[in-house]
Amino acid sequence: MRWIAMLALLNCILMSNMLSALAGGIIIQGTRIIFHFNAKSVSVQLQNQFDMPALVQVWIDTGDMYQIPDASQIPFILTPALTRIEANSGQVIRIIPLGTPQLAQDRESLFIFNLLDIAPEKIEDINTNQLSFNVRTRIKLFYRPNQLNISQEKAFQLLKFKYNAKQQTLEVDNPTPYYMNISRLILNPQQHNKHIVQALMVQPFNKSKFTDIRLETQINQIKYFLINDLGGETTYTTAVSLSAD
Repeated sequence: MRWIAMLALLNCILMSNMLSALAGGIIIQGTRIIFHFNAKSVSVQLQNQFDMPALVQVWIDTGDMYQIPDASQIPFILTPALTRIEANSGQVIRIIPLGTPQLAQDRESLFIFNLLDIAPEKIEDINTNQLSFNVRTRIKLFYRPNQLNISQEKAFQLLKFKYNAKQQTLEVDNPTPYYMNISRLILNPQQHNKHIVQALMVQPFNKSKFTDIRLETQINQIKYFLINDLGGETTYTTAVSLSAD
């Protein structure tokens, strides 16, 4: 049993180191980036909270974190793409469009901004066999065209929900040109009947589903929480239709 206790202790130590790495280091200002059609560039502010210099690499992908994207798929360049940030200092990364992007003009397009915080190594860390972690952060980058025929605020109110009791699913219909990032739901909010903390992103003009939604009472209303451009939550309440399938 002693080795089990030692293994548990080692696991706690590893998790503690990892959480420290995630909590410190390079911080990105904001949780999402909005690139408007007419912007010549967009600036992303980074801040080094370490008491030592940090090496940072940034790039953009199309959503697959395990695949290096083809340059032809990314209509932006980043400058600088690799940079050293001094201790307790900041750095601005500029996102610059490559000419006229061949992107849909009737809806938003989604990319992912990646930041790799390369962990510094000190001589004393090497001598004591201390673990270090490279921390990768990914935040959404939305390209927003000019030809969207509705404001985001209005679009937020147009989501439609349909519950299927047999399949135990809650379908979300997004009839708008915006990506909808649902952070959580409350079913039958007047009775505080059921909280759903699943996150779900619904693409423009598309549908998606929450699964494994088991209810003891009939659902007739839903309160949904959407992530806005500032990274905060915007809340709306609407009726829920029932599927006959």
